[in-house]
Amino acid sequence: MRIGCIFFPNFAVQVEVKDNNALSGKPIIIGGFPYQLKAVHDASQEAMRQGVRRGMSLRQAYALCPQAIFLPLAEDRYKDAFTHVLNFLAQYTPVVAVGAETCALLDTTLERDEFAFITETMEILEERTGLHTSAGIGSNIFVARVASQVTKPGECLIVSHGNERRFLRNLPLDFLPASPESLRRLKLFGIYT
Repeated sequence: MRIGCIFFPNFAVQVEVKDNNALSGKPIIIGGFPYQLKAVHDASQEAMRQGVRRGMSLRQAYALCPQAIFLPLAEDRYKDAFTHVLNFLAQYTPVVAVGAETCALLDTTLERDEFAFITETMEILEERTGLHTSAGIGSNIFVARVASQVTKPGECLIVSHGNERRFLRNLPLDFLPASPESLRRLKLFGIYT
């Protein structure tokens, strides 16, 4: 089986910018306001370049990027937007599943040219929804998901059968689908990749 994963980087930020174009190109932090005891849900690339990361406290994010625009978390709006994307994708392929909060999984096994299929789907998605994507294709969900996240926006990375181990070998441990506590413990043992 071959799996294609279409990844929507900074999905919540993209939805906010799509709804309010004045936010485009500005540092955005989503999750609440700096004085609240909450965590960063998502951040724009401009904020991430200042050191802001998902999961850190909003106060810490403010210390790193005080000029950022802080927005409250609008989970229902992001879920509705992602449901719209999945419904749109279902028109092109019978197998659509959610791989993670911002990943759509497609079965590419029967496609004559899996790369052409995924890249064409990405182009149509961007044209119709205005959302930017990256994609990965692999022999399983994990490999396809990681490939979609390490490639550049607008591109598709194929991990050929038999090269999965080589592809994953030196990637950061943070790509593992494990709890933050499990990742922290592995790093205490000196395991980072």
